[in-house]
Amino acid sequence: MTTAGVPVHRCDTCGNTVFPEPVWCFECGGNQWTVVEVFDGVVEESTTVLHADGDFPMATVRIDDNLAVIAAAPNGITPGTAVRLSYEDGQLRAS
Repeated sequence: MTTAGVPVHRCDTCGNTVFPEPVWCFECGGNQWTVVEVFDGVVEESTTVLHADGDFPMATVRIDDNLAVIAAAPNGITPGTAVRLSYEDGQLRAS
């Protein structure tokens, strides 16, 4: 399954935004969530995971003030790059 953006969860009680959906909010203890799709972010850090099956470029992408996610990324992506996010078969992708 592919979605156009990342389905983050916003706490209905305090507005804290998290990914993936937790059982309760770490900020206020609430347990009701509104799903919001986030489409854009900015790369904070990038690296390449070396593996016998191949190299996997990854990036830490800042979505908002208190949420960053780790996503598969194009090779050679640099910090400060604006990216478009997608969620595909359980994997976050930045492009």
